[in-house]
Amino acid sequence: MNFSDTIYLAFGDSITYGADHQNKYAKMKEPYPELVARTLGFSRVENLGISGATLVRGREGRACMSERILAYEGEGDLISVLLGVNDYADSSSLGAPEDRELDTVWGALDKVLRHLTEKYPRAKIFIMTPYETKINGVCGTEKNSAGYTLPDVADAVRCVAARYSVPVLDLYSEGGFAEEIKMEWSDGIHPSPTFIKERTAPKVASFIRSLFAD
Repeated sequence: MNFSDTIYLAFGDSITYGADHQNKYAKMKEPYPELVARTLGFSRVENLGISGATLVRGREGRACMSERILAYEGEGDLISVLLGVNDYADSSSLGAPEDRELDTVWGALDKVLRHLTEKYPRAKIFIMTPYETKINGVCGTEKNSAGYTLPDVADAVRCVAARYSVPVLDLYSEGGFAEEIKMEWSDGIHPSPTFIKERTAPKVASFIRSLFAD
């Protein structure tokens, strides 16, 4: 399979950006988008991740990646989205399946995926659920102050993706990060460079290959 003409756009938060908490949150030498691009031989990768980025707009001190996706004018043949953990951490409004605006997680997911599928009808688009996490010692299975869990965010991702026939890579259930967050040195949110290289990047690359298999 030849990916030599493929332009990969990777939208996301600190995981996509490649923040390495073991090195004062400096950027990893090779975040997963760059590793995937090198593995598959893409012509270009645009790592558009921003640390702290959210789906929901209006969070103080946070970049709203949804707004940036809606405003982005670049071309892409392959597009991925990985967001949601910061919305859970901030207790942003989860909303409901009927939401269509950027004020809730459900609404932002709908607006982003509707926009991407309409703007890039020929591109391969996929979305990933957030990893299982442990934020400040609190597992994502516990409800935040807004009354929902990280699995609720993952469920919203799956449901809205199905609405637009967008494939989902389920990093919450299949990412394997639960093993690393048990380590004393882990902050519970940011995978180590080794984990990204050995677990996440190969999983993403394999998923991308499956998208082009048809």
